[in-house]
Amino acid sequence: QGFEDSMLVAVGYISVGLEYAAIKDEDVAARILACIPLKRILTLGFSLTHELQRKAKILVKRGHLSIIKDQQMSLLTTAQRDCVEGMLKDRPRPSASCLTPFISLGDVQKCAMVIADVATRELFFGEALHKTRDDISLVAYTHELVQGVENVNFDNVAITWLTRHFLKLDEPWNVFMTDELPKRGEVLEAISLDRILALFRSSLPDSSRDALARFAAQLRDYVDDEWPENVDVPDVRLMKALVIAERDE
Repeated sequence: QGFEDSMLVAVGYISVGLEYAAIKDEDVAARILACIPLKRILTLGFSLTHELQRKAKILVKRGHLSIIKDQQMSLLTTAQRDCVEGMLKDRPRPSASCLTPFISLGDVQKCAMVIADVATRELFFGEALHKTRDDISLVAYTHELVQGVENVNFDNVAITWLTRHFLKLDEPWNVFMTDELPKRGEVLEAISLDRILALFRSSLPDSSRDALARFAAQLRDYVDDEWPENVDVPDVRLMKALVIAERDE
């Protein structure tokens, strides 16, 4: 089994390296295979995947990704955490739940986008809201949350803040109570790209604007996934798109 795993990893490195060097052109790939030793192609694939691993380790090492003591990445969504955990393994792979190593350039690009997504969230909280991981922790642990602190992540905190800010509620840096939930349409309007960009006081490079556009789209997807379209105010115990506190009885 160990030999088969090693062979699969080696083939994956070669596949990634060849695809990258050939720029997905089959004729170029054929010429590369005819002229360049496989070891050099393998080394290229190894370098690409392990550079991705290095960036993932830097993200985690900064210590901004969790508010829970025994979890490194509690502020990431399940999919983001699965991807980063996969990249942290001795033999990095597209996700922790994936049984195979990187086998295509597409795998590498998807993981690179996850790293960019996490970095965008740091940008949003640090430069737009001027908030830190400790600020998120304080808000989360101050309230008895319907879903619990373990379900607090960058995305539902961002949606909550943007919505409270849009509705001009007191103390936007807070959570919703169960008896003051906004309507679905209000939330979707609050998390638009224009409203996110308006929070940045200085001009942003095109790359940052593109990353924030992707962030806004992902927030919208989060609401779409967690909040039924035909329900204005959902059962708070079934919806994780907002950070909601228990109502005192």
